[in-house]
Amino acid sequence: MAAILRYYSSACGGNGQQLLEGRFIPKPFRCLNSAFAACGLEEPRRCVRATLTEKIETHRLKVVMHASWGNTEEDTLLKCQRGPGISAAFHQLYGPNQMIMILGPSCSPVAHPLSEAIIHWNITFVSIRLKSQSLMHTLNRNKRPHVSPIAASDGFRNRQLYPRFFRLLSSDVSMVPARMEIVKTFGWTKIALLCMNSELFTMVADATEKLALGFGWDIIAYEIMSSDIDKAIAGLKKADARIIFAGFYPGVGINVLCAAYRAGFYGSKILWIMNSWIENNWVTEGASKTKCTAEQLLMTLGNALYVGQMLFNPAKGVDVFGRNQSSLDKEFFGFFNNTEPEGSTFRILTYDSMIVAGLALNCTLTKLIESGSHKRLQDFSFNDLGMANMITDCVSNTSFSGLSGKITFNEAGSTQPNIIIQQQQGPVRQDIGYYLSEQKKLVWMNGGPVWPDGKPPVDSKVIMLKQMHVSRPLYISMSVVACFGIMQAIAFLCFNVVLRTNRLIKMSSPNINNLVLIGCMLTYVTVLFADVSGIDISVSSVCMIRLCTYNIGFTMAFGALFAKTWRIHAILTSTKRKNNMIKDSSLMVMVAVIVLIVAAIILTWQTVDWYTEIQTNITLPMEVSADKDVVVVSQMYRCYSKYNLYFTAALYGIQGIMMIFGAFLAWETRKVKLDALNDSKQIAISIYNVVVLSLLGAVISLAVDDDVNVTYGAISALQIMGTIITINTVFMPKVIAFKRGETATGPIMEPTMGDGSSRMDTMHHQRGLAGSSDPASSKSNHK
Repeated sequence: MAAILRYYSSACGGNGQQLLEGRFIPKPFRCLNSAFAACGLEEPRRCVRATLTEKIETHRLKVVMHASWGNTEEDTLLKCQRGPGISAAFHQLYGPNQMIMILGPSCSPVAHPLSEAIIHWNITFVSIRLKSQSLMHTLNRNKRPHVSPIAASDGFRNRQLYPRFFRLLSSDVSMVPARMEIVKTFGWTKIALLCMNSELFTMVADATEKLALGFGWDIIAYEIMSSDIDKAIAGLKKADARIIFAGFYPGVGINVLCAAYRAGFYGSKILWIMNSWIENNWVTEGASKTKCTAEQLLMTLGNALYVGQMLFNPAKGVDVFGRNQSSLDKEFFGFFNNTEPEGSTFRILTYDSMIVAGLALNCTLTKLIESGSHKRLQDFSFNDLGMANMITDCVSNTSFSGLSGKITFNEAGSTQPNIIIQQQQGPVRQDIGYYLSEQKKLVWMNGGPVWPDGKPPVDSKVIMLKQMHVSRPLYISMSVVACFGIMQAIAFLCFNVVLRTNRLIKMSSPNINNLVLIGCMLTYVTVLFADVSGIDISVSSVCMIRLCTYNIGFTMAFGALFAKTWRIHAILTSTKRKNNMIKDSSLMVMVAVIVLIVAAIILTWQTVDWYTEIQTNITLPMEVSADKDVVVVSQMYRCYSKYNLYFTAALYGIQGIMMIFGAFLAWETRKVKLDALNDSKQIAISIYNVVVLSLLGAVISLAVDDDVNVTYGAISALQIMGTIITINTVFMPKVIAFKRGETATGPIMEPTMGDGSSRMDTMHHQRGLAGSSDPASSKSNHK
């Protein structure tokens, strides 16, 4: 920066009134990113000149450089020297030339004590870069006008505290909308924030967080670095951060990149977004101060984006002096043998800032002449508040076309510049677009951003939700088996109806057996309802239908089976020898009562707390794509009921009591010798079958509840198996006996000890056990 100031001082050299001073600039060799142009280089006398027709004295803006140097290179790199800056300031304040404006200071350690020391002088303070709100408050206590080319702190927007402060470089906070537009353009909704523990960066991070949350985006990590950079990188890595907004000085940033490289936190999936005022060669120049090579740092930096104020006019126009950027750059870089000196990034903006100062002084001189005042610029003194106010008004109303674009100041004393977007492409930083602040429009140029994978990175692993349904082949297989079971039940039903007058079938209570078969068919029907893709029926409806068909079918089948066994038990244990026949209608009423109780519980359940569908993530291993950026999360619908436990317990309680009662009846009738009447063995087998398969089904449901196919397949298989065993155990022996031509004759009970005859009259009780209500049949039996 010292070299740049020397160039501008030389170009604008010569005699004349010295009105503007550039001084007290601490010289951190590579720490500062700033430069100042003193005036129009080719015609320095145009810098300040009254617009009136009368001939007035021409003034020359002269920049006199005073820089504070460290004793060693390390001093100049790591700190700004306070003593030399303050010493130079006081030498100039008491020098022979009266000052109106001051350029600098640039570094907060110097600016803070310097601003406190010279608060009693009414001069215009042109600051290079300020980073502390307390410092900015100190600068404005005397209400002196300030024109800053690159003071970037957001605190200057407060015009009540800083009414005389003007700048061409907007606050970094004003760049946040452009950054958000980039995020929206690429569809990112999850971002991470990383910044130094400094107000300059935390204010930007806070503004970014506030705006992002307003859009409904997620801040997956917010790391503020103090001293432990590795810890901050570990936090980003743990959060799987992909889009990272970073705020740091280059000296810290280079260590951040090295820490990220050592942690393996780099690659095409990670995108850094940072301030564009960082020098182009910051990585290659700073690599020697880290344990990483320049190649490793560039690899970690990847295709980073830089966002900041546009320091040039994309229209490539000319300024008020007819100069264009090409001519300025040619002369500027030619002075340094075509090298890029420190601070050259801001050559255009600082050139325009000096034009602002010159036009403001020109305006002030014009107003002094028009007002009839005998004062001129050289008559300014440190206690002249009137001329200071006049300069402030002129700066506020300044409007012209500069090399950086249209220059006007808003109420906050800032311009509304366009914003440049750059991308790191290997060792080179390329301009790829700009953001038009007034139109809020993002425009790409030079082909836009370049991505190594041919597509922009994603902000996180892409989660694809995959709705799981019952496999169609599995559903078809189970349905076919269930349909065969239903067909078998229908065959047994026809067998009972057609042969209901046959003595063998009649003694087994065919009407009640038909209820058993209907209940078994309802159980089979349960298998036909499942959450299969392509079937237009809600999951809650499927759950309700399965609830009804299974519970009513189970209750009807076993209720009827136990009812006819109860009849055998009741008749055989009755003390009456006559008129103790129990009709089928009585048993049907008994079964109907049990079924109605179950139906009432289900109806109450679905009225008070009906099933609702909920989607849950299945806790099976996730399917990950080859690049590990796409994760497939399987989901399944579940039926949810708040009081499911209570109503299910009520149903299981009734069915459990029924099963216990059936076991008791089977035990009590175990000595019935007539096979057509004795179902105790079949009941015992059925109860054992139900208990074992129910326990097995419960274990399977708990173990694989998150696999819709296994759950449906296992439960359906158990239901089909239990129903097949029950229906064939009860009815197949009767079919076989009929084919063999067996008859239902003989003693009912096994003879008791010491008694050679049966306990009861065989014919009488056979008639009662058959439960027939057909008079003709009864008479036939008596004959």
